[in-house]
Amino acid sequence: VPRMALLATVYYAVTAVLDPGLPENGGAFRPIAVEAPPGCLVNATPPAAVGARFVTCQKVVDVLLRAFARAVPERVIAGCHGGTMVVFSGRDDRTGGPFVDYEVYAGGLGARPTGDGASGWQAHLTNTSNLPIEALEGEFPLLVERYEYIPDSGGPGRHRGGLGVRREVRV
Repeated sequence: VPRMALLATVYYAVTAVLDPGLPENGGAFRPIAVEAPPGCLVNATPPAAVGARFVTCQKVVDVLLRAFARAVPERVIAGCHGGTMVVFSGRDDRTGGPFVDYEVYAGGLGARPTGDGASGWQAHLTNTSNLPIEALEGEFPLLVERYEYIPDSGGPGRHRGGLGVRREVRV
């Protein structure tokens, strides 16, 4: 995770708990100090590979939210799916050219203090869409054979987490 991605992750978690309407500017984040030694997992330096940093950032958000839950439990959701990334690549027999499909799959959001978590969502920082199967199959030499919620995957409790998603793809 490059330092700027770490800062964005920390600012996201703080904003989500304290005030989601907080303006995103330097003044709002100036009181927050983030310490991470250069070269560590969450402050990578070149030539570190950082292409799938969102997976680590998702975990950082969950850790921060868990810490906030000790102080303001009524404002924090439970842990979420950490993010599932799949990359399919190869040669497309339809065109003879190469293809790369880089997707982040949805999962369940953690339960809220007042209700169940949302099912089949992109958690926290992914800002990716739920690509329609028709678009995927039209663009890439892939066939989605199954796409569904996983029953009872949100866990038991007064409020359950959102359901996870199963997506089976044939290359």
